[in-house]
Amino acid sequence: MRKIAVVTAMACAVAAMGIVAPTLAWLSDSSASVTNTFKGESVTVSIDEAPVDAETGKKIDGERVLSNDYMIVAGRVLDKDPTPTVKKGSVESAVYVKVTNGDPSIFTPNYDAENWTKISGDDESAVYRYSTTVNAYKTEDDVTLSPVFTTVTVSEDFTGLEDDVNITAQAYAVQAEGLVNGDDFTKADAQALSYFNVK
Repeated sequence: MRKIAVVTAMACAVAAMGIVAPTLAWLSDSSASVTNTFKGESVTVSIDEAPVDAETGKKIDGERVLSNDYMIVAGRVLDKDPTPTVKKGSVESAVYVKVTNGDPSIFTPNYDAENWTKISGDDESAVYRYSTTVNAYKTEDDVTLSPVFTTVTVSEDFTGLEDDVNITAQAYAVQAEGLVNGDDFTKADAQALSYFNVK
């Protein structure tokens, strides 16, 4: 009988726990979520030059252009000013221009050695780096750099051309962060040379 009473008492206790247990409340709280939004930044660069009169090779008024035609004679100095522009909103970057001279025995550009440093190449094809990094991230306007050169002189020994000859200039910009350390442009230079496929 005593065993029945103990079993009955235990059954009542378990039943009571079942009734009481759901009424227990644990202290708790939750917070608002922290949301991080990641936006990709960019670097945008362009290059153009002043329009010229084809007969004289001298600058004329008008919108800047991507190409000009020239009539040339020996000894003539032609206006040509390939000018890179870093677009507003671009992060700090290193800026480069690759110049390809179709015939350096005829054409001699007056390179701006004060603002542009040749990092690779020769008279036929060379890559130049702007002297400082350029930061247009918070500027209200695009940042226009100095021209790589402003004139091209035709050799006094020039006697004519069998085919047209071109001088081209192409701009490239790469982010400075992680690639430029003070005056050390080694990593950025490597990126530019790789882009232009130059050793």
